[in-house]
Amino acid sequence: MGGSTLYWTPEKIRDEAKKYDTLSDFYEKSPSAIGAARRLGKEFYDEITSHMTRKLTKLSEKDLIRIAKKYNNKMTFYKEDSNAYAQSKRKGDEFFNKITSHMKNQHTYWTDEMLRDESLKYSSRNGFAKGSPSAYTTARKRGLLDSFFPKGKK
Repeated sequence: MGGSTLYWTPEKIRDEAKKYDTLSDFYEKSPSAIGAARRLGKEFYDEITSHMTRKLTKLSEKDLIRIAKKYNNKMTFYKEDSNAYAQSKRKGDEFFNKITSHMKNQHTYWTDEMLRDESLKYSSRNGFAKGSPSAYTTARKRGLLDSFFPKGKK
């Protein structure tokens, strides 16, 4: 009464896990199997994922410094290597500020012409908002969105 058929049996979970070489692929492509495996306990989860590699590796301070030197602003650092960025942040403000001190301030004063040029990179308001949030917000506040993306035009 009130029961349902169990889809993820331990054997099905094992078979599903064998399809993946990396833990991140398993998480991305089969999240329901991951959830079912976790419900069966840590031992079972560890067993079925033991053959998978973990993409995130702990980086040394020397590695973090070397990686941070490749970027000229924090936003690019974050977008291009979020793992190194996050590990740097976890080491504290003093360390993070030291390794990013060479990076330029990302604050841009958007002129109307710059906003127009930036908007031309996108085919929709939504794309503009996601791809360039500071330009989108500035354009919205200045009432320029209708001129960049006229309503009714697709």
